[in-house]
Amino acid sequence: MLIIAGILYVAFGILAFFGVPGGHESEHHTYAHNLTHIILGLTLLVITWRFRAPVRQVLCFVFAMIYCVIGLYGTFAGKHAMLKIVPGLVEFHAGDYMVHLATAFFFFALTMIRRSDRAGSV
Repeated sequence: MLIIAGILYVAFGILAFFGVPGGHESEHHTYAHNLTHIILGLTLLVITWRFRAPVRQVLCFVFAMIYCVIGLYGTFAGKHAMLKIVPGLVEFHAGDYMVHLATAFFFFALTMIRRSDRAGSV
């Protein structure tokens, strides 16, 4: 699942430079936002390929918490809210709070999945 998520993050980050997917306000697809998606996707891919299950679970939990904070902020701040971590550089369009909360739920669910890296385990 993390490999698929990583590929999707990278793909969305790259496609967003070309306005795909459309339907977002111009402030949503900033270069920093797009790069954030690419970096998050690459992080998912590297951690998935290079580290064992406990490290991957921690990564999923961290991603879940970050997306939960962004989603909750957007829920209370409103549709056009921007969460400016580093103004002009690292900003999140918090109005997509349902997407952020769904992503948080996805990563929380992945955190709960127990998987062994030992050969022959079921």
